[in-house]
Amino acid sequence: MRLGDTKETTVDVRFIFATNKELKNEIEDGKFRKDLFFRINAFVINLPPLREKREDIPLLANYFLQKFARRGKKKRFSKEAMELLTAYGWPGNVRELANIIERSVLLSAYEEITVDDFPEGMLDVAPQAREQETLKLREITVSKLDQLGKEHIERVLNSVGGNKAKAARLLGITRKTLYSKISKEFR
Repeated sequence: MRLGDTKETTVDVRFIFATNKELKNEIEDGKFRKDLFFRINAFVINLPPLREKREDIPLLANYFLQKFARRGKKKRFSKEAMELLTAYGWPGNVRELANIIERSVLLSAYEEITVDDFPEGMLDVAPQAREQETLKLREITVSKLDQLGKEHIERVLNSVGGNKAKAARLLGITRKTLYSKISKEFR
């Protein structure tokens, strides 16, 4: 009922709530009411932060670039600029990305937006992020290579009925190297 009305009015209202907190943990800590949680928890959409969806960054960056570029002016990112955008941690999520792109469009005097058009804070963080990404890729690559080597040795050994001398010849290594690899790989 409206204030002062005597009749009820039917309305169709939907509420959308957003939080960056884990509400179940907040309930356990006594910081959020359990009954309220169950009233609002009808449909949940989890949106991961931008740093966990790095493949979306080029699409969003180009969208914001087109949005903020002045009419008739075509802007694009240099390869290094896009790499920096992808490597950055984005603590401010999509809003920070939009703000940085808007700033870079305003500051860039040229058609191509370069790393120099980004704030200094980004430049300090990016090498660390790139280094961590490189280390992670290296670990994955080494473990994958080890796995492939082990599988290849197993196939060769199976094809020669377990004869290690024949397997070593087929692999182009000495028996001593084969024994070493077997003891290392098949632990």
